[in-house]
Amino acid sequence: MTKLYKFLLLITIIVLGTIWYFAVKKDNFRTEEVSHIGMKLKADTMRNCLHKAGFRTAEEADPETLKKCRILADEKWQEAKELNENL
Repeated sequence: MTKLYKFLLLITIIVLGTIWYFAVKKDNFRTEEVSHIGMKLKADTMRNCLHKAGFRTAEEADPETLKKCRILADEKWQEAKELNENL
């Protein structure tokens, strides 16, 4: 190979490596973002459920209502994750 071909091959490898690196980094960011959205969805669901049951905070709620609200929040999060994966 001539020097020009070796140089072009090196540039191509560097460019492809950079593209791959940013694609992986973006995917990691998306995973963290989805996790954060999940925590927010669970918190909002818990707050709404407790409010509908007549409680202002989780400390005021009885254990049975708290458990019911946690299960509801987990179900909503699982449903949202399944919808996100199917897109």
